[in-house]
Amino acid sequence: MARIEINIEALLSFFDEDRTAKAHSNSIKAIAGEELGFALLIEHFKSIGAAAEKLKSRCTTKGNWLDGWLKVVEQPNSETYFQVEVKCWSFHGVEGWTKPIPVRSQPDELANIKKKIWSSYWEDGQFIAASLNKVLTPMKPPVAGNINIVPLACLWAPLHREGKSEPLFYASPKVGSAFSRVAVFSMSSYLRSILDQNGNSRLILELPMAHERINRLQRLFVPA
Repeated sequence: MARIEINIEALLSFFDEDRTAKAHSNSIKAIAGEELGFALLIEHFKSIGAAAEKLKSRCTTKGNWLDGWLKVVEQPNSETYFQVEVKCWSFHGVEGWTKPIPVRSQPDELANIKKKIWSSYWEDGQFIAASLNKVLTPMKPPVAGNINIVPLACLWAPLHREGKSEPLFYASPKVGSAFSRVAVFSMSSYLRSILDQNGNSRLILELPMAHERINRLQRLFVPA
């Protein structure tokens, strides 16, 4: 078990409003970004009574690959396999937005921001960035048989097509797409919802790779 305690308010501030974090954001994302995305997805599904796990199977097909498979069981004999692409684009990085978003934003203001950011990600039934739109390419199934596969874009950005607070929502790809819907998960929205619901600013997550990287950094570089 490699558990790490997350300071929610500090993490939101780092990626959503702290201009001084620009020089460090890419390095932090490399240490924990993708793993954090999957961990928060699992926590979200757990919070709605579902069981979720990241599979070891590679999420690939000819010429394309995604970050992984997430198996979700919401009720007995009802499994969904999400083919997941994680993007930790933040306001001070590539493909991010340009203005800081305070952690304690007013609801109406945040709703408008979410809609604007969504419109910068999605247009005419597809994601604007090719590196994200590949999530709509069918991957080789992780198991045999007739299974339910849904593409899922796991994003840091606080976004929603209607400006709502829900961290997970669905959009409809354009006609001719291999999928009838795509799930979109906002890490920022999920963490903000935890603060709004109970004021809790701490969250413990299973982050084995980040745990090992942090330990190695502490062994290699000791403050003098």
